[in-house]
Amino acid sequence: MQVGVSINNKTKVLRFIWTYPGLNRSHIQISVPIGKRRIVNALKELQAEGAIRVSRKKCGDSEAEVYYPVLNESEEIIRILDDEELVSI
Repeated sequence: MQVGVSINNKTKVLRFIWTYPGLNRSHIQISVPIGKRRIVNALKELQAEGAIRVSRKKCGDSEAEVYYPVLNESEEIIRILDDEELVSI
């Protein structure tokens, strides 16, 4: 399983995407609005520490930053969201 996190700067939406190897285009996706700058700052800190890597991705008319765990850091990313109480399915 892989976890991708994207932040769309235009729409201010944080999107988590879980992809499962072997399942064609199967994923679970959670999108939450960015209500607090703290989430973005925490992701940037994780990137600076080398826990996650970031790439830019075209999303419609705008670009999004996509964060990938370097090792098995997805739990840490999810924990940041839990702290903000923004996770809703």
